[in-house]
Amino acid sequence: MLVLAGGVDPIYQTFESLWQRYMRKCPEVDCYIYKGDPTLKEEYVLDDVSKVLYIRVDDSITHTFEKMIKAFQFFEPQIENYDFIFRTNLSSFLVLDRYVAYCRNQERERFCSAVIGYGGHIFPSGSGFTLTPDVAKYVIKNSCTDTQVIDDVALGKVLIQGNYRIRPAPRTDLLDMNVSPLCLTDPTTFHFRIKSNNRLYDTEVYERLVHYFFTNKECK
Repeated sequence: MLVLAGGVDPIYQTFESLWQRYMRKCPEVDCYIYKGDPTLKEEYVLDDVSKVLYIRVDDSITHTFEKMIKAFQFFEPQIENYDFIFRTNLSSFLVLDRYVAYCRNQERERFCSAVIGYGGHIFPSGSGFTLTPDVAKYVIKNSCTDTQVIDDVALGKVLIQGNYRIRPAPRTDLLDMNVSPLCLTDPTTFHFRIKSNNRLYDTEVYERLVHYFFTNKECK
């Protein structure tokens, strides 16, 4: 699981700290946060304790595709050790054991799933998409780091060129502070996208979800 981070707004630091509270709770998921730092002397610096991967690339939104491809490249030598790669962002909350259960029922080759966007062409929403390793390797080989196109739209172009079909994936959008009890108990609900008009409310909702699913709990 690769979590896109970046930006200087303190709210992003809050989201990152919330991710840090639960991202290592499930032994079947290796989770890393990745962000850009153009001042690095080396191309990559991985903090083994925090599981944060720093990449020598501009951290602006126009370089998100380049940053994602470089993150894929860093893990490419061991990518075959994984069944799936899930790329998400800081404002998404994942119920990790439910996500693992979802993956168990999916195909192990040529698989891509996401909430599908239609901004002129089909693309996987950047809030979270699942790829099998063969698809990720194709993306690495056939991508171009177009800094004029955001990462999910750019990824959609690459997938279309390779004739990969994007399968619809479930996601629950939380646009205010109300969280349906059904979402909490439904075992098929694993991905919450938390993005309202008030980011302070969003961090409060995120805190509540972390507490509900992971405080004093481990994945089963």
